[in-house]
Amino acid sequence: MASKKNLKKAVNHKLKIDQLTALERDQVGYMARALVQATLPHRATSETFFKRTNGSYQLQLSKNDEKLRLPYRVYPRLILAYLSTEVVKTQQRTVVLGDSMSQFMKKLDIVPTGGRWGSISGLKEQVRRLANCNFKLSQVTVDEQGVHEEFENLSIAKSGSFHWAKNPDQQDLWESSITLS
Repeated sequence: MASKKNLKKAVNHKLKIDQLTALERDQVGYMARALVQATLPHRATSETFFKRTNGSYQLQLSKNDEKLRLPYRVYPRLILAYLSTEVVKTQQRTVVLGDSMSQFMKKLDIVPTGGRWGSISGLKEQVRRLANCNFKLSQVTVDEQGVHEEFENLSIAKSGSFHWAKNPDQQDLWESSITLS
């Protein structure tokens, strides 16, 4: 008897959720238009410079820390989508990442795994790489008037503070955050 009642309650709850829009369910994400047109490297590179072109649009990455390489693969893209979404939601340039690595990973829907090839060390490394990378976004158009070039140089992070203990579930005294430029 109780299981039928619980099932009916769950079904009704699911039907109510289904009637909501993605925005009402807080399931809308945002991404900078520039990073949709041309995106980050798919593979690791030892180069200090990366360029991707899509039509007249171009994205160039360069590192500003000799010890770090350029960001690549899925984590930097996921981080950028998360940061973009948080900025739109909060209307603030400073994004709080959480008071533990596990809390931040949960926000990104990543399961924390340890070890050399685990998600924890990989995410930490890609956050550092992304925060210490310079972007140049440019678009060149040619028409009967001549050549027009527009560009913007930027870095993702103006400043940041990462406080992640060795144990990913351990809460730190301070929350990690990043202030976007």
